[in-house]
Amino acid sequence: MTVVSIPTEQSAFNLLRDILNNTIDARNIDIDFASATWAKFRLRITGERYHSTLNADLMRALVEYQTTLYRVAAFARNGKMRGSALDENARENLKLNFQIADGSSDIWAEATKAITEFAGKVTDGMGPKAKLTIALVAILSIFGGTPVHQWVTQHYEIQKEQIKSEDHQHDLQLLDHAVSALSEANKASIAENEKIMKLASDSLKEAADIRRETQNATDLIIKQTRAQSDLIGSF
Repeated sequence: MTVVSIPTEQSAFNLLRDILNNTIDARNIDIDFASATWAKFRLRITGERYHSTLNADLMRALVEYQTTLYRVAAFARNGKMRGSALDENARENLKLNFQIADGSSDIWAEATKAITEFAGKVTDGMGPKAKLTIALVAILSIFGGTPVHQWVTQHYEIQKEQIKSEDHQHDLQLLDHAVSALSEANKASIAENEKIMKLASDSLKEAADIRRETQNATDLIIKQTRAQSDLIGSF
């Protein structure tokens, strides 16, 4: 049995691609999920209204994010999208301890323990390929960098119109340049990774269900941060 590490998010995408394409035989590998130190939750909100504080709506969104992790973990184990299907020990290991940095609402949570608990308990009723696919799709959907790209695409025009209305042409030029640079630098990899996730969803219904569930939780957080903050950072 070959142990495969995933020290970067891209290495996890590459491994998922190779498993789906049968370039790697899932029966012969064991993924070292503890190596996924990149997988974490991070959200930075800055503005005059924020100093190590959270409003009620954003707190509820974070609770929903945690609840989604429970539901997805239960679904991967027994096909039930209900967090109540997990025992207390599993829920404790999957718990994200959100921390807020002093000076702004810089929210973050380590996820290595949760990932190890999640990935090690995918249902035994599936074959190796399906089990590894579900584990990787869930980790990438919950803890990957997709929300960063979502923020750029969803909020660029909003920020642009706001700056225009205030006639800050210099700020507008800086925003255009920054978004253009980010888009060009990541365009190819984002498109390729999206194809990988779509292939996983098309190949396995459970993967599609997990992506939909995690997307709903991410959308809720993005909605609350957009409504309440001056500036949204990144996951």
